[in-house]
Amino acid sequence: VEDCQDGADPTDRAAESCAAAESDPPGQEQGLEVEVQCVTATGPGASILIQVPPERFLSLEEGPSIGLLRELVTARCGGGGVGSHIRLVRRLNNVLFLPLRDEELLGDRRHLLLLGVDLAGVDLGDEGAEEHQTGGDSDGEDTASEGGVTSETPRPPTGDASDKSSVSPPAAA
Repeated sequence: VEDCQDGADPTDRAAESCAAAESDPPGQEQGLEVEVQCVTATGPGASILIQVPPERFLSLEEGPSIGLLRELVTARCGGGGVGSHIRLVRRLNNVLFLPLRDEELLGDRRHLLLLGVDLAGVDLGDEGAEEHQTGGDSDGEDTASEGGVTSETPRPPTGDASDKSSVSPPAAA
């Protein structure tokens, strides 16, 4: 039996500690941390850590959903229209990915794959977390860091002469 510096009975401390552990499951008071890694045309890309604050899911009986995580990733990527490009997926095999529905629960998953956005240029936010490079190409080929959207996403023309098609439109009859 340990001696307590303040004279309290160690068995009382153990009981208080057990009661606290039962009322707050480990990690719940701090929220969840989920790693989201983008997949680019050249392979695995950058990843970011997303903090799911406890106030966003503790009121939910089932826990956080994929939709909630997608909202948090969208916010981290600057919000706006980028959310329509984000697809959280799971790998079926080397070439096939299955999309995760917004209604699905996050469950025990703490690492998810993302299609549609290159996370290499994403601001890491106030958390101070470091950006993780997990085997992605450092030359950025086939991805555009501008706006965070991969080259697989169509881009609007810029309006300069280089965007003009060499095929002229048919003449009106």
